[in-house]
Amino acid sequence: MLLEEMKPVKYILFAGAEVTQVFFNKKVSDLYGLKVESDIIGKDKLVVVAPSITTINSAPIGEFRDAIRFFANERRNHDAR
Repeated sequence: MLLEEMKPVKYILFAGAEVTQVFFNKKVSDLYGLKVESDIIGKDKLVVVAPSITTINSAPIGEFRDAIRFFANERRNHDAR
């Protein structure tokens, strides 16, 4: 069902370890703040990974903020094309 929901979407921000493991078979710490591709999702989408928002209270907020900033900049650049 999730894959069906993502079909019409051009921009996806994944947050958290579980979804990152399922779609990319990697740790979230290896991918956050990066543009990633997946054959499952499709290569025509902008996909960025962020740490889980639930870790903000126990971990530095910088990684989450950087991922959001990168996602916003990439989306602006993608829209400008």
